[in-house]
Amino acid sequence: MGRKVQRRHPWSEPRLARKGPSRATRRAILVVCEGEKTEPLYFNALKRDRGLGLTAVHVEVCGEECGSAPISVVRYAIRKFKDRAREAPTSGSKLPFEKVYCVMDKDQHASLDAALDLIEKSKGKIPIQGIVSCPCFELWFLLHFRYSARPYHAYADLQPDLVQHLPAYDKGAEVYQDLRPRMSQALAHCERLVAHHSGISMDRFPNPSTEVHHLIKALMAFPDPYPERWSLGTV
Repeated sequence: MGRKVQRRHPWSEPRLARKGPSRATRRAILVVCEGEKTEPLYFNALKRDRGLGLTAVHVEVCGEECGSAPISVVRYAIRKFKDRAREAPTSGSKLPFEKVYCVMDKDQHASLDAALDLIEKSKGKIPIQGIVSCPCFELWFLLHFRYSARPYHAYADLQPDLVQHLPAYDKGAEVYQDLRPRMSQALAHCERLVAHHSGISMDRFPNPSTEVHHLIKALMAFPDPYPERWSLGTV
């Protein structure tokens, strides 16, 4: 008579923990926003949706800590980069930032030119890039719904067009999930705006325009821990 084999319950089987990325494969970037709510809410929602910060990349989004003037944003970003560079060698968890993005509006800010000049002066030592929208970040939202080359003097001019598609929108509203299915369309509209202005405008930041698509593409380039969930090409 053979030995009786005792079967273990499935839940009693030892479970192997999934290894997280090693320090050598992890990466960190810094996104510093001029806005206290609108931009940080959007990028943090994108970060959660893509799993950024939980796997191979850490995106730190700063908003109200750095002030709203463009020059304050850039100074804060540089200080944050240098602080992290000092802390990283002796930290078991903090990594030096490999890229720094400053998200700013042209709008009517007097310090934008000074902020951009500081970015240019710092590029030799700091991997920093300005992401500027004219007149404001909400143009990126509008381009999810339609292409528009109409100039806007300020957010107040753009807002009526935006609420046609997002009726309840106000600054500080969480709209990422409403925009998510239209990401590819927004990127295409941004590229179309670039082509439109390239032949007719010599302005550094023509009206309207936004560079947010460059940052979105950079974030999307990092591996999604849940690739089956959604991909950029299908939204």
